[in-house]
Amino acid sequence: MKKTAILAFCLITVAHTFSQGLSNNGTQLRMVLDVASKPRLHEVRPEVDGSPYFSSEFCNATFVVDGKPFPNVQAMLNMEKNQVTFKNENNEEVLATSPISRIEFTNCGGAIFESGFPAIDHQNGNTYYRVLSKGNKAELLRYTQFNLRDIITTGLANSSYTKALDRADFYYISISGKGLVKIERNNESVKAALSDQSAKIGAFIDGHHLKVKKDSDLVAVVDYYNSL
Repeated sequence: MKKTAILAFCLITVAHTFSQGLSNNGTQLRMVLDVASKPRLHEVRPEVDGSPYFSSEFCNATFVVDGKPFPNVQAMLNMEKNQVTFKNENNEEVLATSPISRIEFTNCGGAIFESGFPAIDHQNGNTYYRVLSKGNKAELLRYTQFNLRDIITTGLANSSYTKALDRADFYYISISGKGLVKIERNNESVKAALSDQSAKIGAFIDGHHLKVKKDSDLVAVVDYYNSL
């Protein structure tokens, strides 16, 4: 009985501490981030097939703002609109309107997103990229672009209209002293981007029979480049 009471007290204490941590983080985030003036619910479009969010649920995350980490934040990332929604100390959903340099989702697959890279193509310094591999020389990034497509289904009596959200992934390597380089998923493009070690990269790709069509192949190549 005594052990049960002690265990219950410990669980309550941990829960209270975690809750207090969330509240403190929400307050501190408001101080360092610009947020929308009114609570902002995450966007839901039931008429559209597909979601622009990294996860359809709020995920536990650590924000890094101006080099300072803010752990235990409940957040959602809209990859189509490049927007971050998080829950403040009152459990309200608010929209961050100033950039967050790094978002580390500690659940939902443990994904990491970063911003602050040079402008390229249609992206700017506030764009969030999924970090697939990171080392002291190069960082492999994936940017996801969304396009809304109309679907018309013709029947005998009438036609129906729906919408689908199509996604396309684009890959970049951020190279120390070289900036952001867009790559295609083929051997020659990757070797050209990592041209200072092109011969070794080519030998590594051939030796491991990589086609560089999959994310895992790209990660293996960039990891190897960072080890040289």
